[in-house]
Amino acid sequence: MSDSEFNLSQLIRNLALQSSYVGKRLIVALLSAALFSGCAIHQPQDRLDSIVIEVTGDEFNWYFRYPGFDGVLGTGDDQYSVQNVFLPDNSKVNLKLKSNDYVYSFALPELGLEEIAVPGLSFELLFTTGDEQTLQLLGDQFCGFAHETLIGKVYVRDQDDAYYGW
Repeated sequence: MSDSEFNLSQLIRNLALQSSYVGKRLIVALLSAALFSGCAIHQPQDRLDSIVIEVTGDEFNWYFRYPGFDGVLGTGDDQYSVQNVFLPDNSKVNLKLKSNDYVYSFALPELGLEEIAVPGLSFELLFTTGDEQTLQLLGDQFCGFAHETLIGKVYVRDQDDAYYGW
């Protein structure tokens, strides 16, 4: 083995050891910061008495936007889901319906509720959830064809247990 090969392999070995050492220190620092800031600990949320959710029909899909931990819809921490909607139990719900392309119907048959979503207009569907349950969400685009992506579920979840984990 020549000196140049030995030096190259030694250099690679030293770099690997140094990066491993730096990587471990970085991981320890990040975990410590997360623990002391409360990020790694489940922080209980206040129970929601009401929630406003934006529902958008677009390309034969339902898109749902929820307020994030700040409780305000339309900020950087908003949460999203597609096709299925997640609701807190025993809360007043305001679904703000709109469409980006077609006229859609949005129905919750077990609750006897139905509303439309129309491009350029906004409609509201107001109701109160009960205890934890799963409901049908039926949607239609009025074109004569079934779009299974407009059919979903409404998951009403216990706020003390499952709602914040979806």
